[in-house]
Amino acid sequence: MHEPTKLHQFQSKPNGSFFRQTPFHRKCCALLIAIFLSACTGTSTKPDSPSNPLERQAFSAEQAGNYSKAAEFYRQLSTASADEGIKFEWLLKAAQSYFKAGQSDASVELLAELNINNLTTLQLLQRQILVAELAVEKHDFDRAQIALNFDIPEQTDTATRQKIHKLRITTANALNQPIDAALSHIALDTLLDDQQSQLFNQQRLWQLLQSTTLETLEVAQANAFNNDILGWLQLAIIAKRPAQQASRSINEWLQFFPSHPADQLIVDSVLARQNYEAYQPSSIALLLPLQGPLSNAAKAIRDGFLAAYYQSDHHATPSIRVYDVTNADGQVRDDVYTVYQNAVSNGAEFIIGPLSKNAIDSLAFRSDLSTPLLALNYLSDGGQPHDLVFQFGLSPEDEARQVAERAWQDDHAQAITLTPEGDWGERMQTAFADHWQSLGGIIVENRQYNANNSDFSRDLRSMLQLNLSQTRKRSLQQQLGLELHFEPRRRHDADFIFLAAFPRQGRLLKPQLKFHRASNLPVYASSHIFNGVIDTEADRDINGVMFCDTLWAIDPNSSTIRQQITKLWPQNSQHLLRLYALGADAFKLIPHINELQQSEYYSYQGQTGILSMDDQRRLRRQLSWAKISNGAPVRLAEPDVTITPLIAP
Repeated sequence: MHEPTKLHQFQSKPNGSFFRQTPFHRKCCALLIAIFLSACTGTSTKPDSPSNPLERQAFSAEQAGNYSKAAEFYRQLSTASADEGIKFEWLLKAAQSYFKAGQSDASVELLAELNINNLTTLQLLQRQILVAELAVEKHDFDRAQIALNFDIPEQTDTATRQKIHKLRITTANALNQPIDAALSHIALDTLLDDQQSQLFNQQRLWQLLQSTTLETLEVAQANAFNNDILGWLQLAIIAKRPAQQASRSINEWLQFFPSHPADQLIVDSVLARQNYEAYQPSSIALLLPLQGPLSNAAKAIRDGFLAAYYQSDHHATPSIRVYDVTNADGQVRDDVYTVYQNAVSNGAEFIIGPLSKNAIDSLAFRSDLSTPLLALNYLSDGGQPHDLVFQFGLSPEDEARQVAERAWQDDHAQAITLTPEGDWGERMQTAFADHWQSLGGIIVENRQYNANNSDFSRDLRSMLQLNLSQTRKRSLQQQLGLELHFEPRRRHDADFIFLAAFPRQGRLLKPQLKFHRASNLPVYASSHIFNGVIDTEADRDINGVMFCDTLWAIDPNSSTIRQQITKLWPQNSQHLLRLYALGADAFKLIPHINELQQSEYYSYQGQTGILSMDDQRRLRRQLSWAKISNGAPVRLAEPDVTITPLIAP
């Protein structure tokens, strides 16, 4: 178990990096520093450009994304090299390529062949980074943190420095060390050279500091060792204190830190707190369809809401009353407004629901609403609803857009979309394609599949243009009059596949993509591909798929509310997992409604994601990312930059 995070356990280094030290870590760090100081610093390095056919094959395979083949070439280069320094360089590149290819065991085997006493400083640095990446993939965050526990050498390039700090952020977040993660964000901030990346990094940093207790911040402040860190911590402390103190405190902060890197939007959001305070209604009403086709979803939301309610530590806990908005035959009532009025007449000061889009549409634009309403879905069409209406739901279109953003951040440019036939698939394809193209991406193929099928070979062969390859073979055989040895090739104008699928379809499609020679095409998906319950046998078939989801679903131990719900409703909590999270957030959000509405920079770390509000009072979720490895989700590092579309989505 990790000892409590304390700022004085970090060292401040000349190059601006930070690392956490415990007695065990200090021993490891001392060893690493000794190795750095004694490491070979000779001039033996691999050539800057390929000098023989094998090198050219290796580099070509790597650039084409065929990392497994590249690793084999690099391994051959290592075997053929007489120079020990170059030999280790090729071994490292082979290990890195195996890792990129998803062959972690092969990567580990190669690392074991490296004698760390004979590595150059740069080689040892690359080794430690790869050890950390392998440990993160295995969820061994303790090992990852130890591997990253070193002072970054002076000659390290900016990209590598950024990678180290991002890995440190990932491990610290996984180990619930917000101050450690914040320190790495601060170090990363100085390495970012464009405004968008810096703004995104600062937003993540601010979210971390907001989620940290006042006591922890004050302890960290007492041990801060430079002005940038001190400024961030004091700003976070000001934001935690009563709103009426904000104006004077922030003015003093500005005088003491006139050149602090914190974005003005953050400073303004802290200053604006004097104009609003936490909203604390004394009575809350839930308007839910407790009968009919939506009843299971409604009951999961209700139970998630109550689980959060009973776990609340508020001094003044509001009274709760639940209203059924369905009629005798289980259909949602046409007069939902009457139920709303009844709730208000009974003293409700805040109303949550309804759930169906039609019911929300019937309420949202009425001019006679008198009590705030948090709708548990989004309006069917655009338009500006009543000022008291807030919209919150689990929008699949939002997830499709986040997939587009992640793929763009991962430097992809050309996409294939593979979505099911029907309304849901069309919505997912449209949301992804519109946002992807607004970012500057290209769609090279839109393909729909029948979700009831089990064999998708015909669709996949056509989508990947394997049939064209076979046609070329037949043409050549006719022209030459010879029987040709033939290995069909898939299209090479696509960087990745956006797959919209539920678990059954995903487990069938991913292996068939591999069979049809698309094993090295990255696959991105929405949360729907993972049912939220770890099943390593079934989900081995979707190994390698990257998907966005709630941390609640990715890591079962991340939420005490989820643990409570799993105990109380072991069966329902599996297939309705995210709806329980929606209900929990519906309760937890209420005190933050004013802040979310007033400040676009304010966000709330909820069970369903990091929540913020747009100018139409729609709550937007920023989800976490994971990759299926050995049949289980492994959390991925957060995206590096924020996204601005070329055109409005």
